Amino acid sequence: MNIRESISDVATSIVVSVILGISGGVMWLVRRVVTNQTQIDLLKVSLAHGDKRLDEIRDDMRAIRDRMDR
Repeated sequence: MNIRESISDVATSIVVSVILGISGGVMWLVRRVVTNQTQIDLLKVSLAHGDKRLDEIRDDMRAIRDRMDR
């Protein structure tokens, strides 16, 4: 094996490593974005449910006040 073959092998290894690193980074980023979007959707559902529950509590309080005023 001469010096040119060694340099070629090293260059190939570096290129493959860079490609794998970039691919792994992109896959991590996509997974992270999808996971965050799922968490955001779950949070929205939770907040909407909390708003409904708060409205129910307010209605109950109004009904109690109305009964007390009679």
